[in-house]
Amino acid sequence: MAITHSQRDQYVAACMLKAKTEAQLFIESHQEKASKEKPLETNEPPDTWLSTEEAAKHMKIATRTVSDWVNSGRLISHGSGKCRRFKKSACDRALRQDRK
Repeated sequence: MAITHSQRDQYVAACMLKAKTEAQLFIESHQEKASKEKPLETNEPPDTWLSTEEAAKHMKIATRTVSDWVNSGRLISHGSGKCRRFKKSACDRALRQDRK
């Protein structure tokens, strides 16, 4: 028995509707679980952003050394030129790397 185009289209539409409904149920169930879970609480303040000068002062090194560390990949920066910023945690990590 051959299937007509309209029968096939109806079947495809029904399958797509079923898949969409299953996907929505999956998403809703995970959203409910996520809303019941407690968010992670840390005692640490959020990471602060430092300018090149502030980063150098924080790490007690010269601004030229900060630039050298960025160029060598040891310190990650965001932005470029005078708008370059550093996460305080990245500066601390670079210092710990130096002392190992």
